[in-house]
Amino acid sequence: MTAALGADTISIWAVDCSYRYYTDSEWDRIVAELRQIAAWPASGGLSVTVGRHADSMTDYADGAQTLLQAVDTSTVGLNWQPRFDHDREQVLATAEFASLVNHVHL
Repeated sequence: MTAALGADTISIWAVDCSYRYYTDSEWDRIVAELRQIAAWPASGGLSVTVGRHADSMTDYADGAQTLLQAVDTSTVGLNWQPRFDHDREQVLATAEFASLVNHVHL
């Protein structure tokens, strides 16, 4: 379907709870599932972007960074979206993980 639409990126939601509240086994399962999802588009030249939303595994920079480093594949990146409650300095501070971003949502 993505080819028919001319899309080159699949966007997914990063679960519905901050990464800080997951057990080790839940975390391991999510990382394994994300690796499995990442393998699908790799064969077709597609990439996966993990959305950054409040109350998700990527809601803060450390969670996003930890998740993408654990998945450790070039086909998965972060759909970076600044939090609405962050001021300019907080938004600019997230530049430390800019190398993980493969899509920007404003």
